[in-house]
Amino acid sequence: MVSLYTFDEFLYEKVENEYKSYLKKVLFIKISADVNRLSGDSNERDLALNNAAAEELYILYSTKEDINKNLQIPDDMPILYYGGHNKNARSFLEKFKVNTKNMYNHPDDMAMSGSKVEFSKKFKECSWLPKTVFTIDEVLNDSLKFPVIAKIDDGHSGLGIKIFKTKDELKNFKQPFKVEGEERKFDLYSECIDVDREYRTIFLKDNCILVNERIACIKTNKTVKTKNIDEGVDFVYVVSDMNKVPKSFINKLNEIAADIRKQIKLDVWAIDVVTDKSGEIYVLEINSAPGLGSEKLVEIYEAVYEDFYKEKLPSSFKEELNKKYISQCRKELYKNYKEEILKSPWAIDYESIDKKYKYIKY
Repeated sequence: MVSLYTFDEFLYEKVENEYKSYLKKVLFIKISADVNRLSGDSNERDLALNNAAAEELYILYSTKEDINKNLQIPDDMPILYYGGHNKNARSFLEKFKVNTKNMYNHPDDMAMSGSKVEFSKKFKECSWLPKTVFTIDEVLNDSLKFPVIAKIDDGHSGLGIKIFKTKDELKNFKQPFKVEGEERKFDLYSECIDVDREYRTIFLKDNCILVNERIACIKTNKTVKTKNIDEGVDFVYVVSDMNKVPKSFINKLNEIAADIRKQIKLDVWAIDVVTDKSGEIYVLEINSAPGLGSEKLVEIYEAVYEDFYKEKLPSSFKEELNKKYISQCRKELYKNYKEEILKSPWAIDYESIDKKYKYIKY
């Protein structure tokens, strides 16, 4: 007896076969051993999504955990290098003769990008960088206009950042102070921007591919202005619809990225920016290891694949990834942070995505 396909079964198999034929993985060399540490997500579902996307799309190696293994690193694949650069990482790259020509983010450039002080010194003449000095004496001698924002060199998520409204307030503040149990002093001081909005912008080389508006989480109710120095800020990263983002904004970002890449040639990276009330863009910092939840793991995989192999991924393959990972992240964000999403005028239509895609259990 001949078994006949239904039309739905035929379409499913056709998509599955096409999907598998395009599943060329990207090599992912990371500093951390744990895939979960690629992003700031902490709930069980986000972590499960992260693991599933990473394992499906990438060949994952840890420079710490895999250094003693007998590995054969392919020399004809794109390599996403992530998480900073240290002794273990250098030893890993040397031992396995990793082809740095195929590497997105070269170790030397990553090392240059990790310091707020070095970045600010390198680009101090650029109009898009707030005026910055590096000693308290310079501030107290009127090198900057108040209010002033003070930072530690390697802070993240708002840790070690404080705004001073007056010279006396800064003069009377006791240093050193503790951040994550360690005694620290401020490493740089900048003139405060009258911030209207804040963004994390993701780049492939010098082209902006993603814009997320960073909105302080309403539930935790902390901002840079209101938090203590040893506290961070919980941000909600609202995905922008690139069709809503003004071309002038993207063009300016790409100009800034081109300026930066003349001296620091990062390939998969982020620029954190703010806009003031007039719409002027200012750079806060760059990041060679932006948080990679499953949504960004997919989007960066697609961008790196198309850049390296010089071919477009088929729409059916992209939609499969969208259904399995991207939509699931966006449904989760919409469920938990509707109020923050509504504050972002460029936000994608999270409500339509939530209605269109079914919940997938991981």
